[in-house]
Amino acid sequence: MGPSTLTSWALLIHRALSAHGIDGDAMFRRAVLDPAQMRDPNARYPMAAMQRLWSLATAATNECFGLDVAKEWHPTTFHALGYSALASETLREALSRSARYSRVVTTGARLELHDLGSEVMVSARSSIPEEKVVPASLDAGLASLLIMCR
Repeated sequence: MGPSTLTSWALLIHRALSAHGIDGDAMFRRAVLDPAQMRDPNARYPMAAMQRLWSLATAATNECFGLDVAKEWHPTTFHALGYSALASETLREALSRSARYSRVVTTGARLELHDLGSEVMVSARSSIPEEKVVPASLDAGLASLLIMCR
């Protein structure tokens, strides 16, 4: 299959599309994604199809659509990972858990932590070429992480 993402991540896109008054199922089919798979907590979508979805969704809404998607984040979005991060005693521990288990959410990107003593730098590395990454997908990922940190 190549790089893939949990369908629960796509569910946030679907919800944000609905909030914009857009038929999410139709948009998913245009991106060659089966909307029924979102009901399977173990299902995954190929990253290439997800990037098509991001492109279509951004064109149908606005370039800040990723921030709308992040607003839909809930601790259950990524199964136990969200609750694990929220149960952490420190922000550093929450970020560390998120980085450690980010491959469960997507095999197409990796969240990395760089310990700089009294500071921590968070970076995201994609396994797909930069020119194929829709900026809204990065916005959504980093904004979701920020929401979790609050």
